[in-house]
Amino acid sequence: MKLLPIRICAGWNVRWNHLEENTNAEIFLSEDLLWLQHMDRNNKPDDLFIDVGWYRDTYKAVLNDNWDHDKKPYAEFLDTDVNKVIEIIEDRMFDQHKLKHPVKMPPTYPVPDWY
Repeated sequence: MKLLPIRICAGWNVRWNHLEENTNAEIFLSEDLLWLQHMDRNNKPDDLFIDVGWYRDTYKAVLNDNWDHDKKPYAEFLDTDVNKVIEIIEDRMFDQHKLKHPVKMPPTYPVPDWY
Protein backbone atom coordinates (compact mmCIF):
# COMPACT_ATOMS: atom_id res chain seq x y z
CA MET A 1 0.00 0.00 0.00
CA LYS A 2 1.09 3.56 -0.68
CA LEU A 3 0.63 6.34 1.90
CA LEU A 4 -1.30 9.37 0.72
CA PRO A 5 0.84 12.53 0.54
CA ILE A 6 0.21 15.09 3.29
CA ARG A 7 2.05 18.41 3.63
CA ILE A 8 3.03 18.66 7.28
CA CYS A 9 3.30 22.24 8.51
CA ALA A 10 6.23 23.34 10.67
CA GLY A 11 5.45 22.81 14.33
CA TRP A 12 3.52 19.56 13.81
CA ASN A 13 4.68 16.00 14.42
CA VAL A 14 3.23 12.82 12.88
CA ARG A 15 2.50 10.37 15.69
CA TRP A 16 1.15 7.79 13.23
CA ASN A 17 -0.09 7.71 9.66
CA HIS A 18 -2.13 4.92 8.10
CA LEU A 19 -3.88 6.99 5.41
CA GLU A 20 -3.25 4.84 2.38
CA GLU A 21 -4.40 4.66 -1.20
CA ASN A 22 -6.62 1.67 -0.90
CA THR A 23 -9.73 0.08 -2.33
CA ASN A 24 -9.88 -2.74 0.21
CA ALA A 25 -12.77 -1.93 2.59
CA GLU A 26 -11.31 -4.07 5.40
CA ILE A 27 -8.46 -1.58 5.88
CA PHE A 28 -10.98 1.21 6.41
CA LEU A 29 -12.44 -0.35 9.55
CA SER A 30 -10.02 1.64 11.71
CA GLU A 31 -10.78 4.76 13.72
CA ASP A 32 -7.03 5.41 14.03
CA LEU A 33 -5.73 6.44 10.62
CA LEU A 34 -3.75 9.62 11.33
CA TRP A 35 -2.59 11.41 14.46
CA LEU A 36 -0.80 14.77 14.29
CA GLN A 37 0.52 16.48 17.43
CA HIS A 38 1.37 20.17 17.64
CA MET A 39 4.80 20.95 19.14
CA ASP A 40 5.76 23.99 21.21
CA ARG A 41 8.80 26.19 20.54
CA ASN A 42 11.00 23.78 22.53
CA ASN A 43 9.88 20.88 20.30
CA LYS A 44 7.80 19.36 23.10
CA PRO A 45 4.24 18.20 22.40
CA ASP A 46 1.52 20.58 23.55
CA ASP A 47 -2.15 19.72 23.94
CA LEU A 48 -3.27 20.49 20.38
CA PHE A 49 -3.78 17.53 18.06
CA ILE A 50 -5.54 16.40 14.87
CA ASP A 51 -7.10 12.95 14.86
CA VAL A 52 -8.40 11.30 11.67
CA GLY A 53 -10.36 8.08 11.52
CA TRP A 54 -12.84 6.09 9.50
CA TYR A 55 -16.26 5.93 11.15
CA ARG A 56 -18.83 3.64 9.50
CA ASP A 57 -18.96 5.24 6.07
CA THR A 58 -17.01 8.48 6.30
CA TYR A 59 -13.70 10.02 7.32
CA LYS A 60 -13.73 12.19 10.42
CA ALA A 61 -11.00 14.73 11.23
CA VAL A 62 -11.00 16.39 14.66
CA LEU A 63 -8.91 19.33 15.88
CA ASN A 64 -8.84 19.38 19.67
CA ASP A 65 -6.72 20.42 22.62
CA ASN A 66 -7.50 17.79 25.23
CA TRP A 67 -8.26 14.11 25.60
CA ASP A 68 -11.79 14.58 26.98
CA HIS A 69 -14.05 13.17 24.27
CA ASP A 70 -17.08 14.79 25.95
CA LYS A 71 -15.72 18.27 25.24
CA LYS A 72 -16.66 19.79 21.90
CA PRO A 73 -13.58 19.93 19.62
CA TYR A 74 -12.31 23.17 18.05
CA ALA A 75 -13.17 21.83 14.63
CA GLU A 76 -14.63 18.66 13.18
CA PHE A 77 -14.86 17.71 9.53
CA LEU A 78 -16.56 14.73 7.92
CA ASP A 79 -16.34 13.63 4.30
CA THR A 80 -16.21 10.46 2.23
CA ASP A 81 -13.47 11.95 0.00
CA VAL A 82 -10.09 11.46 1.66
CA ASN A 83 -8.52 14.15 -0.55
CA LYS A 84 -10.92 16.77 0.83
CA VAL A 85 -10.11 15.63 4.35
CA ILE A 86 -6.37 15.97 3.67
CA GLU A 87 -6.90 19.46 2.24
CA ILE A 88 -8.78 20.55 5.39
CA ILE A 89 -6.12 18.98 7.64
CA GLU A 90 -3.35 20.88 5.84
CA ASP A 91 -5.26 24.16 6.14
CA ARG A 92 -5.99 23.63 9.87
CA MET A 93 -2.35 22.77 10.63
CA PHE A 94 -1.18 25.98 8.99
CA ASP A 95 -3.91 28.13 10.61
CA GLN A 96 -3.32 26.77 14.11
CA HIS A 97 0.44 27.10 13.82
CA LYS A 98 0.05 30.77 12.81
CA LEU A 99 -2.18 31.39 15.85
CA LYS A 100 0.26 29.76 18.28
CA HIS A 101 3.38 31.20 16.65
CA PRO A 102 2.48 34.50 14.95
CA VAL A 103 4.98 35.65 12.38
CA LYS A 104 6.19 39.22 12.85
CA MET A 105 5.95 40.91 9.50
CA PRO A 106 8.06 43.95 8.64
CA PRO A 107 6.15 47.20 8.40
CA THR A 108 4.66 47.91 5.02
CA TYR A 109 5.31 51.18 3.27
CA PRO A 110 3.08 52.81 0.66
CA VAL A 111 4.27 52.42 -2.89
CA PRO A 112 5.09 55.84 -4.37
CA ASP A 113 2.96 57.02 -7.27
CA TRP A 114 5.98 57.25 -9.55
CA TYR A 115 6.88 53.55 -9.07
